[in-house]
Amino acid sequence: MMLDVPTMAEAGLPSSETSVWIGIFVPPNTPEPIISILSSAIRKAGEDPALKNGFANDGSVVVTDAMPAKFVEFLRQEIDRWVKVVKASGQPLNEGMVKRRYVCRRSRN
Repeated sequence: MMLDVPTMAEAGLPSSETSVWIGIFVPPNTPEPIISILSSAIRKAGEDPALKNGFANDGSVVVTDAMPAKFVEFLRQEIDRWVKVVKASGQPLNEGMVKRRYVCRRSRN
């Protein structure tokens, strides 16, 4: 915790909302059966009470209902959201990173 750093509300952004998330990525063109196996295994692991409790103790929530296509959409929204924030701040935008957004164009169920 950084005691001398103001909260977002104290800094004049009372409606600001941020979160930290973890996602699993695979190389482009990974075969669908492999993605299915990984997705199922990750969902199963996420249901483990010890894992859930460990995250809960840190104030985190394990989300296991997201299918790969839903995560791709979430990722696109996050990139769009943060591109707007960076542009509004006047800071330089890493265009290469933004272009990677389109690597996620192939949705999977």
